[in-house]
Amino acid sequence: MGRRGFRLCSPPSHAQAAFRGGRTLKLGINYPAGPTSLPPARFAQLAEALGFESIWAGEHPVIPAEIRGDYPQLVDGDLPEAYKRVGDPLICLAQAAAVTERLKLGTGVCLVTERNPLLLAKELATLDALSKGRLILGAGAGWLREELEAMGTDFATRWLRLRESVEAMRALWSGEPAEYHGECIDFPPVLCEPRPARPEGIPVLVGAGGPRGIAEAAAWGDGWYPVVDSPESLARGVEALRARCAETDRDFGRLEVSALVGVSAASAEPSLLRAYEAAGAHRLVVALGGDADASSLRALDPLDAAHTERSLEELAGRLLDR
Repeated sequence: MGRRGFRLCSPPSHAQAAFRGGRTLKLGINYPAGPTSLPPARFAQLAEALGFESIWAGEHPVIPAEIRGDYPQLVDGDLPEAYKRVGDPLICLAQAAAVTERLKLGTGVCLVTERNPLLLAKELATLDALSKGRLILGAGAGWLREELEAMGTDFATRWLRLRESVEAMRALWSGEPAEYHGECIDFPPVLCEPRPARPEGIPVLVGAGGPRGIAEAAAWGDGWYPVVDSPESLARGVEALRARCAETDRDFGRLEVSALVGVSAASAEPSLLRAYEAAGAHRLVVALGGDADASSLRALDPLDAAHTERSLEELAGRLLDR
C-alpha cells in the first residue's frame, strides 16, 4: 500500500459579504450555463464587483442521447437545456481567475469519478496556484448512470472511486513522490507538480445530499455541499452530519457547510439568507432562475446574456450591502 492517507484541511478564512439585515454569510453565485451564455470572465468580473464571495461551475461532460432511468431531474422525459450546454468547469473557472482578484472559485460539482485522478490533480493544483489559493473543489460521484457508463465509470462503485480519487489527489499534492493502490485507483510512485498554493491543499466539499453524501462528508470531506430547497431541509441535513461526525469521532467544527439553493432575483429576500444561516450554512450558493431543480432551470435562458446580467445585478441589489 502506498501513500493513501489524507490530510484534513481547516475551513478557509474567506472574506464575508454583508447582506441586508446586519448578518454575515458567504454568498456565492452559480454560473448558470456554458460559454454560449454570458462568458465566465464577464460573469465573474460582475460577481466580484457586486460583492459575491465566490463563483461556482458544475459539469456534465456528456449527455446520453438515450436516458433510460426515471430521474427526478428530468422534465417531460428530458434534461433541461442548462444541463446540456454547461461548459467545462475548470476552463470556465480558469477564465474567471484571470480577471478577478478576490473571488473564490468553486466546482459545483466536479464529477471526479468521470476523470483520471492524476490528470485532475494536476489541473486543480495548477488552477489553485495560478489563482493564488482561491479554488474550492466541490466533488461529486455522479447520479446519471448512463453518463457514468459512457465515461467508462462503474456506477455501482462510484462512491468508492470518489473517495479513493480524493485520497490519491491529496497524496499527489504533497509535492513528494506518491503512489496509490486501491480497488478503483492504482498507480506507481509518481511526482505531480505544481503544488496547490496552500500548504494544506485544496479544500474538498462532498457535493451530495442524502445519507450517503452526509456519511462521506463526515468520513473524509472538508465540508458538505448539498442542493437544498428550504432552510428546514438544510437544518435536518446539518444535524445528521453532526450526528455522523459524533459517531466517527470527527470534529464537526472543522467542516464547512455550503448549500446550493435556487433563488428568483425578483423574490429574493435577506430573511431567507438569515434562515439558511440559522440552519447551519456557512455559505449559500445561489442558482439564478428559481428553485435549484431541473424544471426551474428553464426559467433562465442559457443563451440570454443580457437577462443573466440583469438578474445578477438585481439579486445583488436585493441581498448584498456594497
